[in-house]
Amino acid sequence: MQKLTTIKGNALLLNFFGIFIGVILYLLVYKLAWDVQVPNISLKHRLFIIPIFTVVMIAFVYMHEGIHLLAAMIFIKSKQVSIRWRWLVCECRVHTYLSRNQFVVYGLAPAILMGILTVIAYYATASSVVKYFAAVLFIASVASGGGDFWFIGRMLMLPKHVLVLDHGSEMEVFTTDGELISETERQA
Repeated sequence: MQKLTTIKGNALLLNFFGIFIGVILYLLVYKLAWDVQVPNISLKHRLFIIPIFTVVMIAFVYMHEGIHLLAAMIFIKSKQVSIRWRWLVCECRVHTYLSRNQFVVYGLAPAILMGILTVIAYYATASSVVKYFAAVLFIASVASGGGDFWFIGRMLMLPKHVLVLDHGSEMEVFTTDGELISETERQA
């Protein structure tokens, strides 16, 4: 097996990519798809909602990485995946190889699952306040996958039979280069 490349993510650029996705989703969700009304909330209630919403957004980061962890555990043993904690942020790390297809599933899982859950929350209520926050959380949950989308895009440009070690904000990509296909790649 031979190392093909290392793909590093620039946190600033990945965040801007996520923000770009968020703006596009805002235009689609608020202006075209859903009739989201901005609730008329008093200043007193806004001051109460802002810290709660901040805690919810931080919880979404943990949920996002937890879903990566669960998705990775579909393909590999639980001892071969971990979460690294850094201040209010965390990142999922995989300590064994994933095939390209497994990596795509692993990368898309949080945005898809959290997006579906927030869409369900939007349609399950009649409250304009809950609908508003469900729409905001939908945008945040899908846009938070901006870095994942970028890494997946880079991965899809590589040959089909590659193996990936995900280190959170960096990936090492290996090619079998004529060697026998590994068990991980056969399962994909």
